[in-house]
Amino acid sequence: MVKKNSRFIAPAKALDAGKSEHKFVSVIIPAAGLGSRMKSYGPLPLIKIHNKTLIERQINAIKDTFINFEIILCTGYDSVKTINFIREKFSNINIRAVENQIHYNSNCCESARLCLNNTKFL
Repeated sequence: MVKKNSRFIAPAKALDAGKSEHKFVSVIIPAAGLGSRMKSYGPLPLIKIHNKTLIERQINAIKDTFINFEIILCTGYDSVKTINFIREKFSNINIRAVENQIHYNSNCCESARLCLNNTKFL
């Protein structure tokens, strides 16, 4: 039996490039939280995992899966660092940053509400 190196339960499948119609997809990434005992590491999206940040891995997975998409990133703790990183690394991708200003007193439901209010088709 050959062991796969994937840690995913089901692999992400790319859309067929031959299809003429690709539906527009809005992807929400809630990244406003501070994390438990993680303040000294900085914002959670910028934590490195095998020489790539967490947000880089997420955006690359989205790019590999969807063709016509937008990403709505909800930031909170140290949002300036995260937004500057996104602008520098992914300037050619349609990414909108939404800041949850009350991230200390709210949870991911508030972040999801803010992001849903910023989608194109609501």
